[in-house]
Amino acid sequence: MEPFDIQINISGNTTTLLVFPDPYEPIYEVYEDKNRLGVVYKDTDNNNCWCSDEPIPMEIINLIGKQIDAYEAPAEGV
Repeated sequence: MEPFDIQINISGNTTTLLVFPDPYEPIYEVYEDKNRLGVVYKDTDNNNCWCSDEPIPMEIINLIGKQIDAYEAPAEGV
C-alpha cells in the first residue's frame, strides 16, 4: 500500500498528515510535514480502538484513526 494524505481538524485548524502504512503489519507511521509524529495501530484485542506507544494525545490518535479508517473503507469493498 502506498503512502497517503489525511486531514484532521485540531481546534478549528485543518492539518494535513502523511501516512505510511506498514506493508506487513496493520500499523501506520504518521508525519506532519517532515516531522515524525509516531506510529498508530488498531488494538484488535480492545474493540479495535486506535493506539500509539508515542506521546500523542488520545484525541489526536482517534482523529488520525478515523481518517485512516475512512481512507481504507473503499479499498475493503473492492
